[in-house]
Amino acid sequence: MLIILSFLSNQKLRESASKSFSYLNLFDNLSIIMDTLNINGTEDTPSVTLDKSKGVFEISGRSLPEDAAGFFKPVLSWIEAYKEQSNPATNLQVKLEYFNTASSKLILDILTKFEKIQGAKIIWYHFSDDEDMKEAGQEFSELVEIPFEFKSM
Repeated sequence: MLIILSFLSNQKLRESASKSFSYLNLFDNLSIIMDTLNINGTEDTPSVTLDKSKGVFEISGRSLPEDAAGFFKPVLSWIEAYKEQSNPATNLQVKLEYFNTASSKLILDILTKFEKIQGAKIIWYHFSDDEDMKEAGQEFSELVEIPFEFKSM
């Protein structure tokens, strides 16, 4: 695990990461460096890449964490800090194969935070034969005031 708190450029993110450290130590593959948050996915947790400098914002895989709120806490903290100095355009790519009910609440929280970022857009990917995931994206798009684009994989 690699956590470098002293190099975090945003005080809010540094404070949040410090407060979240008890949960963060459960991740084997989490790194927060400068303007980047990376969480490598597992069988039950999604991969998360939030990289301001490269303009990469992606959540992918399956989301079934036992503690969804704990899992997504550093993600929500990163987004909160990012919105203070966001890029001119921010495209969040959501490439989830499946998510549970607990994750759906946190996904909505993430989308709500992105709603407050000027120039943000959600690109919701789904398999062409997965109507459930497409419909889930459509339902989220109706709950937040942010542009959505739907793409099949």
